[in-house]
Amino acid sequence: MNWGSIYKVISRANTKYPFYEGKFSYADLETSKMARRIPKQRVGWGRRAVEMRANKTHFDRFENDTIGLNDVFNELRGPEAFNKLKEDLLVCGVGFLALAEDRVMPFTALEATGTYDWREQNLKDGIAIYREHTNMSLNSVNAPDSYAQYKPDVTIYVDADSTTQIANVTGRPLMTLLTYRSTVKQPFGRTVLSAPARDAMIEASRTVRQATIAGYHYNVKVDVILGADSETEVDTIKSQTGDVLKIGANDNGQIPQIGQFAQHALAPFNDSILIAARNFCTETKLNLSNLNISTSAAPTSPEELEIVGDDLRDDITEWQKEVGEQLKHFAVTLWMNKNGVTKLDANLQQKINVIKVAWLPIFKPDVSKFGDGLNKIADKAPAIVKQRSIWRNLGLTSREIDDVIANIPESDDNKTS
Repeated sequence: MNWGSIYKVISRANTKYPFYEGKFSYADLETSKMARRIPKQRVGWGRRAVEMRANKTHFDRFENDTIGLNDVFNELRGPEAFNKLKEDLLVCGVGFLALAEDRVMPFTALEATGTYDWREQNLKDGIAIYREHTNMSLNSVNAPDSYAQYKPDVTIYVDADSTTQIANVTGRPLMTLLTYRSTVKQPFGRTVLSAPARDAMIEASRTVRQATIAGYHYNVKVDVILGADSETEVDTIKSQTGDVLKIGANDNGQIPQIGQFAQHALAPFNDSILIAARNFCTETKLNLSNLNISTSAAPTSPEELEIVGDDLRDDITEWQKEVGEQLKHFAVTLWMNKNGVTKLDANLQQKINVIKVAWLPIFKPDVSKFGDGLNKIADKAPAIVKQRSIWRNLGLTSREIDDVIANIPESDDNKTS
C-alpha cells in the first residue's frame, strides 16, 4: 500500500481547518515597531458559516421503511456518528462513515479516503486510519499503527501486532462517503470555506489589525513642532522648574508653533470590513446578521429571527437531499450485511426506492399563526390534518407525528382512502 500517496490526499484538508478554527496565517506588510507588538487578528466567520448549516441539519429517520433500515441504522449508532461528522464534512466537503465491527464510526477527510465508483455514485473501496503512527522516520513514510481497508468483498483490520479479515457478502464496501455540493468534476464535494470565502476572511482580519494599530496611534496624542526645518535654531534655557526650549524663526521668517497630528477617522476601516463581509456572505449565502454585523432592517417574523435567509435555506435543503441519499445508501449496505443479502432483487429494490430520508425542519414557525392557519385550511379540506408534511413543518419528529395522526379522531370528512 502506497501510504505516501494516501497521506498526500488526506493532508489536503489541512488548508481548510485553520480557517474554521480561526488560527489561519496571512501576509502582513506592516513593519512598524508598534505593529510588531500587536498580535494578528482573526475573524470567526468560518465557524459561523459551518455551524449555521450543521445546526439546522438534524437527521430524523427513514420514512416508509418496511424492511427495517431504521432498526439497523439505530442499532449501529449511525445517527450519532453522523452528528459528530457534520461540521467536519462541511469544512472539507467530504466525510466518511464506516462500520467498525459493532458500530458505525465517523472519519474526517484527515483520517480517511477512498476510490470513487461512478456507477454506484459512492465508494468503490476505502481506507480509514484508526490510530496514527507513533514512530515515523524522516526518510520514509510509515503505515499507521491501526487502520482498516474496506473492500467490496472483505474488510481488513490491521493493528500493530495483528491483521483480521472479515468477509463482506454485500458487494459494497462497508464504508460510505458523505459530501457537500459534489459535482462531476469534484465528486468528493466542495468545502463551505471556498477560496473566495477564505480571501474575504483574510482581508477582514488584516483590516481589523490595521484598525487596531491605527486606533492606538489615534488615542495617543503626540505633540509636534510645526514649521521647523533643519536650519531652525533651538536653544536650551535652564530654569528651576525645568529646561525650556527656545526656538527661533525658520528660513522663511516664520516662528514654529507647537501642534498635534490630526486624527484620522476609522470609518474607512469599517467600510473595508463591510465589503469583505458582503463578499463572504455572497459566497456562503449567510446574512450580515449571521456575522454579528448590524443592519438597518429589523426582523419582522419568527422565521427571520432565526436569521436564515432564503438562499441559505435552499442550500441546506439541497444538501440534505444530497447527504440523505448517501445515508440511505449506507443504511441499505448495513442492512444487507446484517441479513446476508448479496444482491437486491426487483421487489426489494422497489421497497428501497419508496424510502425517504426525513429531516427536522430548518426553522420552526410561530405556533399561534400555524394553528390558526391550519384550522382555516381544515375547514375547507379536513383531510389536510392527516398530511405528515403539515406537522413536520411545526418541528415535530417522525415519532411525534405518528402519535399526533394516530390521535386524530376519525370522521366522515377526514377519513382517507
